[in-house]
Amino acid sequence: MLNSANLAEEVQIAYRRRIKKLKKGDFVDESSATTESDLEETFKKLVGDLNKSPEEIFDALKNQTVDLVLTAHPTQSVRRSLLQKHGRIRDCLAQLYAKDITPDDKQELDEALQREIQAAFRTDEIKRTPPTPQDEMRAGMSYFHETIWKGVPKFLRRVDTALKNIGIEERVPYNAPLIQFSSWMGGDRDGNPRVTPEVTRDVCLLARMMASTMYFYQIEDLMFELSMWHCNDELRVRAHELHVNRRKDAAKHYLEFWKSIPPTEPYRVILGDVRDKLYHTRERARQLLSNGTSDVPEEATFNNLEETSDPSADVLDTFHVIAELPSDSFGAYIISMATSPSDVLAVELLQRECHVKRPLRVVPLFEKLADLEATPAAVARLFSVDWYKNRINAQEELVKVAKEYGVKLTMFHGRGGTVGRGGGPTHLAILSQPPDTINGSLRVTVQGEVKQSFGEEHLCF
Repeated sequence: MLNSANLAEEVQIAYRRRIKKLKKGDFVDESSATTESDLEETFKKLVGDLNKSPEEIFDALKNQTVDLVLTAHPTQSVRRSLLQKHGRIRDCLAQLYAKDITPDDKQELDEALQREIQAAFRTDEIKRTPPTPQDEMRAGMSYFHETIWKGVPKFLRRVDTALKNIGIEERVPYNAPLIQFSSWMGGDRDGNPRVTPEVTRDVCLLARMMASTMYFYQIEDLMFELSMWHCNDELRVRAHELHVNRRKDAAKHYLEFWKSIPPTEPYRVILGDVRDKLYHTRERARQLLSNGTSDVPEEATFNNLEETSDPSADVLDTFHVIAELPSDSFGAYIISMATSPSDVLAVELLQRECHVKRPLRVVPLFEKLADLEATPAAVARLFSVDWYKNRINAQEELVKVAKEYGVKLTMFHGRGGTVGRGGGPTHLAILSQPPDTINGSLRVTVQGEVKQSFGEEHLCF
């Protein structure tokens, strides 16, 4: 029943936010004991109180990056079956707030709400079989499918509207990484022996297949919307080339627009080509998951691999997976319990020997007190290597060293759901950081109850 109470509270917060928008006032969240202003009010305060020009705000936004890293070890784990039921309960509660609801509609919603609550109450909250890393990844991807996929575009449109209201007519560029998402699920080997190279490979392919599927259906929606025939000459020439070169049987797998798209509808022709590429990407990932074949060239393997110990073979296989998969599947190679510069350089060497075409960023994680105290000297030694200076990220104590060598820092903060793991309002955590430690970029783990914030679209961003 406490879950139902939490859901009702989330809907109430979203409702009060809408009321606040209508009244153009500040929204006070009692749970955070602070005042949360929306984007437009924040921009106006920057202009009015801090004398920042609209152009400065726009330039800062274009160069801002917030990287949210989903993890596989939340402090509060909820089954996907319950998450879906909670979503339907939340939808029923939100509809009951509508002022124009009819008695018949209210009765239907009450009955639906009762069904969902009873179903959730009779569902086991704990999965009795241990989840595999692939299961953890699917659970994390459910947040994208349910809320994040729709929430991010809405947030970006609100950013554009807020900029327009302070005099900036230009939109934030589509390739500006204001918000981006990463994942440790299927890749975090810290204390989890079940995460093997094969698991990492499967999770990457599964994520690529899920992403291409979501884009696939979004493109089909656009094909219905963009039925216009008028366009500029460049686009018309491109559409004609695609129409002429398109295979006759290319659309046989589709339910929508399965016949040849007429060249008089150039937008649909171009979107059809994008849809074909997404289909082939999805099918390629599905085939690789099914047969487990590898595209690693033979010379990338070690001839004496059978002589190595199991941990060594596991490490080498991991780098072979990195070499096999597309480079955009990975962000950084994080070294737990790092102690010296040799830890970082060893990873760099392994990437080179395993023929990783685009080497990953190597991030040392200094966790012991003695290692933390020795970190500035260790990183200074790394920064003295010319080829390494542009590849390193450091921590708070290294700001002065980073400035000395011209390295831009991105702070990576671990935030769990409880107070002990850094829970609490994120905006207060950002404001509490030391000066010069956040210069337009922030990386933070999303786990525990914080992770569940993405269960409600209105509370995501």
